[in-house]
Amino acid sequence: MEQQTRSVLDVTSPRFAVASLLGAAAAALPDPHAGPASRYLSRVAGAAFAGFWGAAIVRRTGPLLVPGEWAGATGLALLTAAAAPLNEKLDARMVAALDRRRVPQPRVWLALLTAGGAALGVWAERRDAAASADGAGLTDAEPPAVPLTPEQHELLRRMLAARSLPGSDVLLSQLHGARSTPWETQPVPDLPLVVPGSSPRVVPHRQQWPVRARWTVGNGQEVEASVWIDEGHLTHLSVLPLIEDADPVEQTVLMDGSFDGWPDPDRPTMVAETDEGLRPA
Repeated sequence: MEQQTRSVLDVTSPRFAVASLLGAAAAALPDPHAGPASRYLSRVAGAAFAGFWGAAIVRRTGPLLVPGEWAGATGLALLTAAAAPLNEKLDARMVAALDRRRVPQPRVWLALLTAGGAALGVWAERRDAAASADGAGLTDAEPPAVPLTPEQHELLRRMLAARSLPGSDVLLSQLHGARSTPWETQPVPDLPLVVPGSSPRVVPHRQQWPVRARWTVGNGQEVEASVWIDEGHLTHLSVLPLIEDADPVEQTVLMDGSFDGWPDPDRPTMVAETDEGLRPA
């Protein structure tokens, strides 16, 4: 259900285009001058359509957070509701203009015109989304995804299978098709992960996997690897020095240059979060 909602709110998806055209036409069909009930229906439909567009615009221009989408939807819906009297005056003028030209079924034609305006809006949003993607590609292009090395795959597999935890089977199935987009210039090892979008999702959608891997690198520094999950999918594997009370900046400085590659399968020790703290997994 969540994936379908995100698809509808994706301005580049066919679902968004279809929902926009149908929603615009449906919002224009009720006659706000036909009585209180019809006016109420017209205002609710208009606010709902505006809220839908508000959520989609926030999703395209900002972080993909559900609270942000709700804020965008609510804000534009309230603004549309407040402007309803002005919109109704404009509606009356447009219908009167169609009547003067003896256009049959003026509300149907008004709905079609409104859907046409929505189609132009969809085109403009798609154009802006494409331009943003092109700009991001020029300034921050990601390297192509590559298969995981045997050491990376086995480390992840052992971390996910170390304990029978809720969601471990789902994450192991994601790992089967996972690839990586490694950055060669990173000061600390961080392995971004890409899994097929159709993969089943784990709940909670955002979490640090409770099992971590520890081993000693070439300079004698003990490090800890953590698996991170976002939107229900594996997102990256991070490695940082195991130092008490060190902030992320200190960890980065201490780690820079000391990482000597991914470990052999038998080197890491697995630990897991429990109600008594970290314990061997």
